[in-house]
Amino acid sequence: MDQLYWVSWACLVFTVGMFAAGIPFCLQIIRRRSTQDVPFLPYLATDLNNILWCYYGLMIRDSTILLVNTIGSCIQTICMIVYLYYTSDKTKIIRQIFYAFVGVMSFLIYLNFYDLSPDRFINQLGLAASAVTIAMYASPLAQMKEVLVTRTTRSMSFPLSVATFIASSLWTLYGFLLNDMYVSLPNVPGIITSIVRFYLFCIYPHSTSETVHSI
Repeated sequence: MDQLYWVSWACLVFTVGMFAAGIPFCLQIIRRRSTQDVPFLPYLATDLNNILWCYYGLMIRDSTILLVNTIGSCIQTICMIVYLYYTSDKTKIIRQIFYAFVGVMSFLIYLNFYDLSPDRFINQLGLAASAVTIAMYASPLAQMKEVLVTRTTRSMSFPLSVATFIASSLWTLYGFLLNDMYVSLPNVPGIITSIVRFYLFCIYPHSTSETVHSI
């Protein structure tokens, strides 16, 4: 029990730190009054991920999962509002938000109004949340391809890579302690992609004076 308690607190601290990694880019948008070079989809994908895990945490009555993802959703929502305010292509961003949230809400309505057994309800919700988490961790693959082409890691954030590695490792352990594969397994890709990022930082180091514009 003591081990689970300390791992849960570590998950809270490092995961909030990972979610907060997008805040400097949000402040950059405000300073420049432009969203140039800052992608929107990582904010949207993370927010959808947080919403699904909030609901999962609520259903299994896990306060750690619920609290972490509530904080994460608030951070991402604020960043999305800032992005929407300063972007020059508001129609495109609003369309992406609309389609994403209609999809999530349709799925949650299906879960609540379709006559599912409690176990099947949790299983389907866990599968959906896991799929979004895996997609979120897989999103840096396009960025890694760019690094291989340009032979520079200036488009990647080293602190974010460290935070992602620690957070995904802790959640894998936390899921193992809970005996919950929906918590542990989807975080394994986060460990793998982080290790690949570290390797790219080793072979393609960039100067600290270079500006990083990606999340």
